[in-house]
Amino acid sequence: MSEEFVKLSGEIIEASSLRIPRALALAAVVEKGTHPYVKLVECRRIEGKDIDVLEAVVFDVEVERPQRIANDIKREERIAVSFTAGDDSSPVVMAMREDFPRVSHTNATRKGLACVLCIYDQAWSHVVLRWTPVAFLEQIRNWLTETSKGTLHQDDQPLEALLMNVGPTLILPADFFADEAVGKVQEFSVFITAKDDLRVLLALKGQEDAGVPILAYSFQASPQHQHAIQFPPQNLRELHDFLVPAGIDLIRELRQRLFDAASTGNRDRRLLLLVAVPMVRDGNTTIEATDTWAFLTPMTIHEVGVAIDVWPDSHGSGLVLPGHHDENANGESIQLETVRPQFRLTRARAAAASGVVPDARNCVAIGAGSLGSHVVKLLVQSGFGNWTLVDEDRLLPHNIARHTLYDSSVGFPKAQRLGEQLLEGYYPDEIQVKSFEADIIRPGPAKVEIDKQLVDCDLIVDVAASIPVSRHLSLDVTSDARRFSTFMNPQGTDLVVIAEDAERSIPLDCLEMQYYRLLLDEDSLADHLAKPNGQLPYARSCRDVTSQIPNHAVAMLGAIACKSIRDVSESQQGLISIWKSDSQTCEVKQFGVVPSPIQTEQLGQWRLVIDGHLVAKIAAMRRGKLPVETGGVLLGSYDLVRKILYVVDTLPSPPDSKEWPTLYIRGSRGLESKLEEVRRKTDGQLEYVGEWHSHPDGCAVRPSEDDLKVFAWLTEHMNEAGLPALMAIAGEFDVTAWFLGEMLRSGGWETGI
Repeated sequence: MSEEFVKLSGEIIEASSLRIPRALALAAVVEKGTHPYVKLVECRRIEGKDIDVLEAVVFDVEVERPQRIANDIKREERIAVSFTAGDDSSPVVMAMREDFPRVSHTNATRKGLACVLCIYDQAWSHVVLRWTPVAFLEQIRNWLTETSKGTLHQDDQPLEALLMNVGPTLILPADFFADEAVGKVQEFSVFITAKDDLRVLLALKGQEDAGVPILAYSFQASPQHQHAIQFPPQNLRELHDFLVPAGIDLIRELRQRLFDAASTGNRDRRLLLLVAVPMVRDGNTTIEATDTWAFLTPMTIHEVGVAIDVWPDSHGSGLVLPGHHDENANGESIQLETVRPQFRLTRARAAAASGVVPDARNCVAIGAGSLGSHVVKLLVQSGFGNWTLVDEDRLLPHNIARHTLYDSSVGFPKAQRLGEQLLEGYYPDEIQVKSFEADIIRPGPAKVEIDKQLVDCDLIVDVAASIPVSRHLSLDVTSDARRFSTFMNPQGTDLVVIAEDAERSIPLDCLEMQYYRLLLDEDSLADHLAKPNGQLPYARSCRDVTSQIPNHAVAMLGAIACKSIRDVSESQQGLISIWKSDSQTCEVKQFGVVPSPIQTEQLGQWRLVIDGHLVAKIAAMRRGKLPVETGGVLLGSYDLVRKILYVVDTLPSPPDSKEWPTLYIRGSRGLESKLEEVRRKTDGQLEYVGEWHSHPDGCAVRPSEDDLKVFAWLTEHMNEAGLPALMAIAGEFDVTAWFLGEMLRSGGWETGI
């Protein structure tokens, strides 16, 4: 090789004299020639009072490269690898050729020093677990090969930063680079987050009485392609030279801005310069990222102005007119400290971090208990929603075991404190949160304002785990908003999410009934509504008990509810879904059904609600028994306050029933035990509500004389309980006639599928 190489310091030693284990291991592999593509050149040791002992292994490596290369990588390159005695950092890999190309995935070095190759994309603590000399050599060869092809930086990799990642982190306001703020003066103070710890600095507006007062100027560069990482500029002149290719004449612009701001009285502040550089990938014009850097000078605004000839003397009397500046006052004397700016969380950044789309729709959450606090907090944290919180309860000590609130909130309204937590915790300038300490059914003085929030919102999320609340939201609240309901089962192992479709064609109360039917149809959910195994008293009343539900279960199910609400809100479809978890392994299995379209009819004083699934099931049972008649009992639920009868399911004809071509007499064998099982599985929400039977083909679904007699018997017995009699007659062409409260030969309500 005839190229010129960078000179290494230190003494040349024999490979066997190396003392650092990894250096010795690498040299042994290279010297033995067991690797066919590398050849040892020399080994060196560098020792000094102020540095750790360094040992370097220098070798030539053959590169497998294409005929047409994208970057100037030779067929043979000289590489030096230095190791530290402490073995606490990755070996430094240096390309020794003086004119080695400065490409991506090379680290910044001073002029005259070797180019440092970025071999690993993981921390050394991860790499060291599987590090071997042979694998290390192959990693270097692969780096050189891919760089020669121009394919080392993959399309799915983020673009590299322009400058070496050094200096403290500065947390800036989220809107610092907002369109209306770019180029304008922004004043704030900088604080350190811990005593004598300069790793993270906070920039806060409106608190100039403490911290270091700062005057900040921002600059927007033209788009740049990524290139080799450079050392940060050390002074204003170097920063100026760095920005010229990006279309910024820094010294000229800074002179103009200081000239314009000379009368603001801020000359004692420190100067902070922020530069945003849009980045594009090679061969592309689309801006993919923005590399933002900040530079802080220890000098005051006045001292900076003197140094670049904005005002002529140290007293600052007068101004130097634009165009008359001393060109030797180029900023070289103004030292800069590089700081790494980051910006406070925004809704968009929060959503991006979660891999979702930001969503600012208005939501009302009913319930701020344990599950509700987790669900709303996670949704807000991921950039979803502006929220109105309604809950009448106050936080008690036992609540803290599963709630997101802390002991400092004990005694205060849950809704109020949860709202404050959300406003203080996440992008307060964007999110809107209102809180009401009120019972949603009887809100009292807050009724007018709560009703307004319900009318104006896009989504109502019921997390109250209360059937009366769910019915109230579904039937008594006037709003076009879509309703969701989510709750845990009594044991805290299962999560239920019920969601209306976007058109609200199947309202929440009807979805609730279909949820109960899912419990009957799925054997795995037989104990879904069983009482919890244990309860703990938290006060003296017999009602003051709380269930023993672990907080990890609430957090886990709350996370599932958060995702489900987000997913369904972006869909037009409704949802009935149950996530059942194993209390020991936390394994989760999902059960669900597609909501069935409902049919409703006002029959006398009562409103009858059925759905397509039930009508189809009755029709299928009739067809399965033709030519004889069949029947069974109907299962459903009463809302006596609103005079609604929901009919949800049916039990098949008992085995002792009489089924003839022109007559059906329902039997009773095993029926009571089956009805008891229905009540148990649904926690008493479904019960016997009526009878159905079929008519043979060729016969209408009008009631016969026998039907009238049976209905009269039903009426007598149901009226004793204060309930209406219900009978359905299934006929040909899958048509069913429904009779509620009274039966007339020409009356009833016919449905079909």
